[in-house]
Amino acid sequence: MNGRGFSLWAAWMTTLLACSSGSGGSGSGSGTVTFSCNASAANLCTQLLVPSSEVPSESSSCTESEKGTPGTGCPTTGVVGCCTFTSGGGDEVQCYYSASVAMAGMSACTSEQGTWSTTMP
Repeated sequence: MNGRGFSLWAAWMTTLLACSSGSGGSGSGSGTVTFSCNASAANLCTQLLVPSSEVPSESSSCTESEKGTPGTGCPTTGVVGCCTFTSGGGDEVQCYYSASVAMAGMSACTSEQGTWSTTMP
């Protein structure tokens, strides 16, 4: 990945982590749903557990900031690798759909103490 591509990827990851870190605060009790943002142009999909009341704001963030498609789960077809981050609010999964993006994702996953897998968790 060239320097410009990595810079764009780093900005993308920072945005996703910032947006998702404020979303999972209520835990995995009732009233939570699985939300995903599939940014297919970036070969990236993020899936996390959020309070159902936050779905409208997560959807807006997904479509406006990440230029993605909101949904209820990331696609399993074509996944190259996924990183799972576990926190008190539940798991956040970031899946990658191209080898070059997955290489950068695996490196970030390791440095951020996530768990890397070559399959969807």
